[in-house]
Amino acid sequence: MKLDLRKLLSGETDRIEIDYTLDSSELPEFDDVTFENEVRVKGELTNNGGYMRLSLTSSISYDSICARCLKPVHDTVNIDFEKTVCAQGDLQNTDNDDYVEIEDGMLDIDEALIEDMILNFPLKILCDKDCKGLCPKCGIDLNTGSCSCVTKEIDPRLAVLLKFFDNDDGDN
Repeated sequence: MKLDLRKLLSGETDRIEIDYTLDSSELPEFDDVTFENEVRVKGELTNNGGYMRLSLTSSISYDSICARCLKPVHDTVNIDFEKTVCAQGDLQNTDNDDYVEIEDGMLDIDEALIEDMILNFPLKILCDKDCKGLCPKCGIDLNTGSCSCVTKEIDPRLAVLLKFFDNDDGDN
């Protein structure tokens, strides 16, 4: 979305309300993640004596599978986005991610917003923060019950030591 900032820059107003939907097709594709068609974005751009601050909140609804138990997951991630707005050419360090630049009185917020969404999207999607996952031996869902699989395995390189202790008959 491109915002026309001429009224803000000329001093006619000191605040611009922002409320729009971002098409989810603009978001990058993630493995096993399907985004809903629209991402809701709300916020404001304020000018306090030449110091302009962009504050946005976006809600991203998605469908995926749990990384531990493979159950379907439908969830929403709310991402807060705050940047300082400056005129083009004012930045001496162009690698600074805390700023977005105005070009010809217009501010394109989508690129910086999408980048922030990618960085703040969960790395591991879980159905529940306490999900126990699946048994690595039999595959039973450990959230619904337990299994009788032996999960403690002895490192084969140290198995010789176990035989040493089993054969110990006190002849030291």
